[in-house]
Amino acid sequence: EKEPSGVFVCGWIVNCFWTLDIGVSLITGFHRETQLEVRWRSIIEFYMTRWFFFDVLVVLPDWIFLFFQYDENLEDGLSTLRVLKVIRFLRLMRLVKLKRLIGDVLEGMNSDFSRAQRALASMRLSALMAMIFLAMHIIACMWFLIGDSKHGWAAELRNGDLAERYWVSLLWSLSHLQGSTCMADLQTGERIYVAVVMLISLALTGLFIASTTNKLQEGVDFARDLTSQRSALRAFAQRNRTSPELCVQIRQHLEAQMISRDTHSRDERLLKLLSPGLYKDLLFQMRGGTCSRHVLFDFLGTRNNMFFRQMCSEGFETNTWRVGEIVFSAGDSCKHFRFVRDGSFKYLHSSVLDAEGFKTQGTRHFERQTTPISSEIIAGRSSTFIGEWDDKAHTLAHGNYISEACLWTLWECCGLCVSSEEGTMYTMNTETFREVVTQYPEVLWMSVLYARQFVLKLNKTPMTDLLEPPQVSEWEPEAIDVVHSEDQDLPWEEELPSHISKHVARAAVKLAQLIASEGLDENRPHHGFTVIVGDEEKLATCGRAGFNPFQGHDLRLVNSQGQMDKDVFDTLRRNAFHGDGAITLDSQTGKVIASGWFVGDIRLGGSAGGARSRSAKAIAQQAGNCYVIKASEDSRGKVILHLGTNVQPFSGKLKE
Repeated sequence: EKEPSGVFVCGWIVNCFWTLDIGVSLITGFHRETQLEVRWRSIIEFYMTRWFFFDVLVVLPDWIFLFFQYDENLEDGLSTLRVLKVIRFLRLMRLVKLKRLIGDVLEGMNSDFSRAQRALASMRLSALMAMIFLAMHIIACMWFLIGDSKHGWAAELRNGDLAERYWVSLLWSLSHLQGSTCMADLQTGERIYVAVVMLISLALTGLFIASTTNKLQEGVDFARDLTSQRSALRAFAQRNRTSPELCVQIRQHLEAQMISRDTHSRDERLLKLLSPGLYKDLLFQMRGGTCSRHVLFDFLGTRNNMFFRQMCSEGFETNTWRVGEIVFSAGDSCKHFRFVRDGSFKYLHSSVLDAEGFKTQGTRHFERQTTPISSEIIAGRSSTFIGEWDDKAHTLAHGNYISEACLWTLWECCGLCVSSEEGTMYTMNTETFREVVTQYPEVLWMSVLYARQFVLKLNKTPMTDLLEPPQVSEWEPEAIDVVHSEDQDLPWEEELPSHISKHVARAAVKLAQLIASEGLDENRPHHGFTVIVGDEEKLATCGRAGFNPFQGHDLRLVNSQGQMDKDVFDTLRRNAFHGDGAITLDSQTGKVIASGWFVGDIRLGGSAGGARSRSAKAIAQQAGNCYVIKASEDSRGKVILHLGTNVQPFSGKLKE
């Protein structure tokens, strides 16, 4: 028997949707553990081994049935294959995938709960109603199947069309939701089925009422809390004679905070379920990309990932600002360094404020002396205000930062920062930053070098909260001149690995300092060089030399008394420093291994600096750690020392 035309058309639409879903699944990436996989071959292999045959099994019988109905001759010829109608029940297997699709939609809406709360609640309620209707549909079909016998209740409907039989069965199943049904003229099997359906209907009705009541109660609780907050605010304003403008601002702030309260409480419940390690990883992923926009944090992140991870997880707080709210005003004591995560903020220097006649009057919005400026004007919705103010303001968007100076010196804000859109900032307290930095000696030392250059630049430029940080070349250890007035111990002498002799390391430093300060033979200048002290066998696996004039010779920089051999020094001075590449020395014997030696893999050297600097940083961490001495082309005695991840400029004289 043919289906109604409307059902037939809907069948085509549904089948087209699920068929297209097969094609879309073949081009949709997936997560393999924690990595997003987007390679075509991997996607097809993943889909073929998991969902493909399931999807085909669901879609194919329906297409066959639709084509049978479309061709009357084919339908008549295969009318005995009633099994196809039974196979169509496989379409219920789609609910497995439909549940996953609905979960993805809900997850996307949950990501911004403050804006989608009402839509999400409506969607969940609609989903519950759809689930109840689906249950009633299945019950109605089963009820008709039971009654479709010679003496069953549906015997008199055999001559009716399909739509009539379906609606009679559906109305019977829906009547159980309100507790009424007809028990007359039913067979024993039908009565048993009615009793079971009544129990199921009772459970579904209770579920629907409980869910609806819960949603309504949430709205009532929110409205009650908001009303009580407003009442308390009015009472407070009357007692303290607070201005109406400030009361409006407080009320708007409270409303915004209450709307986002559910999001924050839900996030807190989620984060409490995570282990400390996963919690830090999550915050690192959330904040690391924004914070690495700053040159110092980007540099420190490549040098010490554990520090950067801890700073992102412990050093920042998240603050939300509504439209028109003042972040800080000129003259405020500043103790927070801020990154913009999202939204938009405007910054006006105090010189502009003074010239234009703007002022703050003890509120968190600001106004002109002649006419008050509302939050809507601050938000940029007035063309007049845009012409007078917006073109003179600096815009802060994602990744921008402000008030960095408070990390390095006592600081007062030099201007006005206002949120022009609803936005979020990552805020770092100066005390928290110091607590984290002092746990990492190398990071502390690098931060001190950076702070010196930052303050020098700050003193040479007009005071502003938007000072650009100094470039890496201005404060990275290789760019800092360090002068020691007293004889110095060999850096890291007590920390040398067992395979590095302190006598060889001292001789290599002296060799490098003499070449850097006095140049080569016949008063020729050097062009920059690197001396590597490491294990000969392990170095052979980390790089190679081109032409090596020292191969097959046994020249040792250190003599039997542990001092630098002057003859070997002269030989190296004449023959080892003319070409590119490094001079390598065996760390135990002081034997000259090679000149013109190149590191095979410099990825550990990071991305900052030239090839020689990155190579020195990289090889210092390889071959069981090497003692590396590097001198730049313009060096006149200063060298840069590396051992593992440690870096230190050195220009003093070693103690004998």
